[in-house]
Amino acid sequence: MAGRLLSGPRHWEAEIDQEGYRTYKVVHLVECDIGDCPYTIMLTPGLPVAGSLWNFGTATDVWAFCYPDMRVSIHQEKEGDPVTHYAVEQKFSTRPINRCIENQNDNPLLEPDKISGSFVKYTEERHIDKDGNFITASNFEQFSGPLTEWDNNRPTVCIEQAVGELGLATFAAMVDRVNDNDMWGLPSRCIKLSNASWTRERYGSCNTYFTRRFEFDVNFDTFDRYIPDQGSKVLYGDPSNPSESEQKLDRNDNPVKVMLNGSGQPLTNGAAPIFRHVQMYKEANFLELGIPIFLG
Repeated sequence: MAGRLLSGPRHWEAEIDQEGYRTYKVVHLVECDIGDCPYTIMLTPGLPVAGSLWNFGTATDVWAFCYPDMRVSIHQEKEGDPVTHYAVEQKFSTRPINRCIENQNDNPLLEPDKISGSFVKYTEERHIDKDGNFITASNFEQFSGPLTEWDNNRPTVCIEQAVGELGLATFAAMVDRVNDNDMWGLPSRCIKLSNASWTRERYGSCNTYFTRRFEFDVNFDTFDRYIPDQGSKVLYGDPSNPSESEQKLDRNDNPVKVMLNGSGQPLTNGAAPIFRHVQMYKEANFLELGIPIFLG
């Protein structure tokens, strides 16, 4: 049976050390059934959990958090009484520790997802400058090759989960797919699952679980591509009939590549460039993997 927390702290104390850190100790009284073990007492609902703030009555210290330390001792009014009450002492402090335990249990399946991120640097060939103009020579011919390659960075997000069932068939089909709806404050097609890895783990008495790691790339401009409409052939007949095209030649009858107007004809001088919208990656609902819809 679980212990029952009796109302309010029964005792507390505080101190400030030479480094200026504040430390508090609080004692609660827990009632239980005869024969309940101290571990059962530690799991009593209502006791402060590790990581919670010091907040009792009107006393609040937002910088002091509950340590995982816990001391349980028998509380008897007089010797010889049945053991049905325990005093539970806990520590709060502003002194940081290496790890703030969120859950008082040894089951990894109850741990929250681990979320991390970074940036990946890469080079990308660009044909349009910051103002949306084609990068060309003075004769309007487009540059290409290393001179048009520019540094770029892309955010990445890694999410690690402990799960009881691997679900390999589910997430394997989602690799190299993009989000099908709003997620992490971004619209659809801005988040791509680029890689997934997993390991089989054990805990307790050889219980099995799996650790899954998902690596997402983020592109604020979406993973769709907008390719300049250009070619060495132009359409002079039916715009929907590719056979009605002719090779574009210069005045010396040499083939040349020209910018097109979206209907297969040469772009008029001074007109805004036309881009072809290409969607390559299919969509997937990443929330089916238990991925949080918000990162914050």
